[in-house]
Amino acid sequence: MGSLEGKIVIITGASSGIGLAAAIAFAKQKTKLMLAARRENKLIAACEEIKKLGAEAEYMLVDVAKESDVKKLIEKTLQRYNRIDILVNNSGYGHFFPLAQTTSQQMHDIMEVNFFGTFYASHEVLPIMIKQQSGHIINISSVAGKRVFRQTGGAYNITKFAMQGFTEALRMELINTPIRVTSICPVTTVTEFFDLAKEQTGKSAKILGPAQTAEHVANAIIKVAINPKAEVVLVGALRIVFALQALFPGLIDKLIYRFVGSKKDE
Repeated sequence: MGSLEGKIVIITGASSGIGLAAAIAFAKQKTKLMLAARRENKLIAACEEIKKLGAEAEYMLVDVAKESDVKKLIEKTLQRYNRIDILVNNSGYGHFFPLAQTTSQQMHDIMEVNFFGTFYASHEVLPIMIKQQSGHIINISSVAGKRVFRQTGGAYNITKFAMQGFTEALRMELINTPIRVTSICPVTTVTEFFDLAKEQTGKSAKILGPAQTAEHVANAIIKVAINPKAEVVLVGALRIVFALQALFPGLIDKLIYRFVGSKKDE
């Protein structure tokens, strides 16, 4: 098994949930971390926790929807460490309305964070990784980027489908280079993500299917950082669903609606 010790790692959305869990997991591997998010108090707390583990961490307030912020993040990291080994694109949020009730502004807003934030950061680190002839871009996508399971939240699905397409395109462009690109597709992860449903709609979003912790996803990120893979689906049985969907999309729609999608949010 390879070592991550000393690797320079950027994590977006690092103040909570999967991003924070990944930061702690990387710290245990003795990496050097640059954490990015919008909540300074949580970033400070994360850096303090990481330093207690004997690892090095800095933070920067970043809104990934702003390309200028992302440019400054990459520039600051490069100035501090002279290289960037791993970029974890984790920033994102949910949307819990059907598409018919989603405004064009809401669609633009969620695309700016969930998709363009990934695009901006990846676009900025690519010349650095190409020059140093090494690097790994890890995009935290979702099974929602491979199949729609809810009758609400289509805007979120669209952003994750876009992330999946971007990841695949980047993999193909870099296939004959030392740079690796990975998509990680968790199922429902118990984080602050679902607190937003209550804020948006006034009711809780029902957790569909199997759930996992942020730490479980973080462990998968570490594994793939050590031994790169093109894609990781954290519930392997869902690959059967994805394969059948290519053959019988209408049937899969009906089956998912019957057993999953028809369950109304509370």
